[in-house]
Amino acid sequence: MAGASTMPIMWSPRPVVGFRYWRIDLDGLYGVRGHRWPRPHLEAVCRRGISGEVPHLSGDCGRPPCGVYALKDPQALVASFGRDLSWSSLVWSHSPLLEPGAYGVVELTGRVIEHQRGYRAAEASVRSLIVVGPRWVGRVADRSSLERVFADPFPNLRSLAGEWVDDLRGGWQEARLEVVRGLLETAEEEPWISAKSSE
Repeated sequence: MAGASTMPIMWSPRPVVGFRYWRIDLDGLYGVRGHRWPRPHLEAVCRRGISGEVPHLSGDCGRPPCGVYALKDPQALVASFGRDLSWSSLVWSHSPLLEPGAYGVVELTGRVIEHQRGYRAAEASVRSLIVVGPRWVGRVADRSSLERVFADPFPNLRSLAGEWVDDLRGGWQEARLEVVRGLLETAEEEPWISAKSSE
């Protein structure tokens, strides 16, 4: 979203839905810029300590400006994370179309600034994850499982996906489409349905 013109601040009684990616490491889930999410809710802070409501409208707080980022389009999210040859070529040699990790639907609240391809928000809460493993894709959507994934994703990440697991019989091209479908399905659910299913 860098270089995109900033649009007006959004104020909505309902959360704004966006899409994010996390790298899964031994000790937790990490955002694209290396920040560990200890739980499926994150509040933005200004890393330069500039006063005022976060996220800032101006670029005074650095590049990229502060806020929790999310994309508008799940296809753009999935397309952005092709296999990273620098670290995954050996482990993930049979997964050329998807970066292993967690692709998620987030609800953005507080101050939300819209950009051309996505948003910057004061807060984000994860509604669900589509997890891409070595040879499988699974969905984690209930609240307690999401908390467990963010706190300690191993050793039972696959079991947290419950019954919604595909062993990639359709291949990686189908898996890529499945991730996008899963994100869209969750994004279209009413928030109360998502909350009710997570109790």
